[in-house]
Amino acid sequence: MRLLALSTVFLVGVLLGLQLDIPTFALALFMLAAVLCAPLLMGRSLPVTPAILALLVIVGAWRGTASTSDDFSALAAYQGGSAVAVRGQVVSEPERVGTATRFRFAVE
Repeated sequence: MRLLALSTVFLVGVLLGLQLDIPTFALALFMLAAVLCAPLLMGRSLPVTPAILALLVIVGAWRGTASTSDDFSALAAYQGGSAVAVRGQVVSEPERVGTATRFRFAVE
């Protein structure tokens, strides 16, 4: 049951990260604050659960914002650094091969 609750909190953070445009620097500061709050709460015999839940929401939000970046610079090395356009027509029925799908493509 705890795992389901923690997963739900993380997913709420991911959804927040997808909906809101939160800067990475701000998320890092919030993460640091949540991590530093846990020992303070433990020292005062208070429950640490709110700090852990806040940390999970923040990590989820970071993951959500990281998945929406449109930085394709890592792919530029595979195409010589310039854009390539290919026109053609699919000339065969797609066939599944393991986890991939294969088809013939006639280039114009």
